[in-house]
Amino acid sequence: MAQRPRNALQAFYGFASQQMSGTAQLVTNTKGGVSSQVGMSMAPPLWIVNFALLYILKPSLAAAMPAHWAPIPPAVARAVRSSPSGQVPFGDYASYFR
Repeated sequence: MAQRPRNALQAFYGFASQQMSGTAQLVTNTKGGVSSQVGMSMAPPLWIVNFALLYILKPSLAAAMPAHWAPIPPAVARAVRSSPSGQVPFGDYASYFR
């Protein structure tokens, strides 16, 4: 029996994680045993699929993808989650980012 390609399976999990993330498009990711909120594009299945597609289409662009992720500051994540649109004015929260 033929095995399902790994990227196809990742795409399935990416779709599922998008559905669970809601309007805010935030997901929980864990690094060093600490869980925190990150943007949807940093969900492992989406990152892998995006990298694979970019690598096929334009390797130089894929090479510029972030190798590390940083959590969204908790106050910003709370504001985004409580917003009906999943958006907040950047100017109101810019001080939370370095």
